[in-house]
Amino acid sequence: MLEKALWLVKFTSSAGGYGSGVISFANSRVFGGDSTYYYSGSYQVRDNEIIATIHVKQHSEGISIFGSYPEFDLEMTGNIQQLSSVLIGYVKQMPQMRITASISKLEDI
Repeated sequence: MLEKALWLVKFTSSAGGYGSGVISFANSRVFGGDSTYYYSGSYQVRDNEIIATIHVKQHSEGISIFGSYPEFDLEMTGNIQQLSSVLIGYVKQMPQMRITASISKLEDI
């Protein structure tokens, strides 16, 4: 369900910020980005749960829900749904910063 599709991702943080971008899942890898950061990482699916580790790196100046960090890692988990899912996790280098990522399928690729 996740693979071979482009997804809209909407982030919210425990710090009160929000943002959005696109993300794709393929062959246990995650790729995506927004106007300030790009994302790459890996994921596993167990039963109906996704477990992802995503490296986030700044490519342009801009405002972000993640603050002014040029690079960091997200640890995320969630239940897989066909057209949308919610992943919950945290910034590995700042475990107190909680992140929610709502993903909605845009189209198959």
